Amino acid sequence: MGKKFFLTEDEKMSIRSLYQLNEQEYEEVEVGDDGEEKKMFCNAENTKSLDDIYGDDELHDEMKGIVLVKKNGVKGLADKLEALKSIRMFPGIQDGGELLANSIMGNLKDIRPFNFYDEPSKKCSKAMDKVIELYKEHEHGEELVKDLEKVYGSHNVSQRAKEFLKHGIDLVKGNLDN
Repeated sequence: MGKKFFLTEDEKMSIRSLYQLNEQEYEEVEVGDDGEEKKMFCNAENTKSLDDIYGDDELHDEMKGIVLVKKNGVKGLADKLEALKSIRMFPGIQDGGELLANSIMGNLKDIRPFNFYDEPSKKCSKAMDKVIELYKEHEHGEELVKDLEKVYGSHNVSQRAKEFLKHGIDLVKGNLDN
């Protein structure tokens, strides 16, 4: 049998402060749709860095020499949406933009569950909010949802690509859980 021991309130508080020391400064309160407050915590497991969100400058051969775009992040989203907007300029794209639209949806799915810790303001927020903000600042981006809807309404993309884009719009707007 194990030994029983009792802790005083002061000892409990000191133990709690040891474990909450690192998370305390990363804590942010968010009000949900039902009016209930939820606490957000930014830590190494649930946070994307600014470099991850913005993406790298390396071009990626998305469609075997037909389209070169940046692979991930806001830069990748902007490149892929630009390619879909001007899909008529790429006669080699035979799938109606399905691969590009699926890649956009995949990028958004990868970002959605993460948070972003803004060091200057010491605030924890959703990574998707930072993506939307950075997309507006990108030279080819206006508003992420409007650009997705513009491509979604295009007659040049296939129906399957439109399904991927619709799912991407829902991810950005926050209507989906996964």
